Amino acid sequence: MWGWAWWAWWVGCGGRSGPTPCDPPGTQVTAPRAAGCVVVVDGQLLLVQNTAGKWSIPGGYLDGAEDSAAAAARETWEEAHVRVRAGAPACAVPATRFVAHWCTPDGHAAPTGDGSETRDARFFGREALEALPRDQLRFPDQWGSYLRFVDHPGP
Repeated sequence: MWGWAWWAWWVGCGGRSGPTPCDPPGTQVTAPRAAGCVVVVDGQLLLVQNTAGKWSIPGGYLDGAEDSAAAAARETWEEAHVRVRAGAPACAVPATRFVAHWCTPDGHAAPTGDGSETRDARFFGREALEALPRDQLRFPDQWGSYLRFVDHPGP
């Protein structure tokens, strides 16, 4: 089972070598299999740090018949302990069938890592994102998208 799970993560969530930029809204993804949340509050983007020390937006695989918006909201709760409502797509990575949704917190957002999948979760403003070394990002090619989210939040 572990061999299959590792292969699925590798192919489905950007483990392959090469760029995985998050293309702008309107990019079509047929049958998404992974989703994430773009949560921007007061000009700051929510990122989670995985157990390998890499930062990304919260996200993961769809469960069963779950749609990408529901998966994005669920993963944000699981990884950052922030409850959100997922809305319109913010960007997509067609090669990995990943869709990120604009998400709005339900109430006050005080992120924390879950201690299992994530070590930490916090909001980053533009300056903090610019200062974050690219080798500390899970998907370095998505850094430009992160800046775009902070500069132009919402659909």
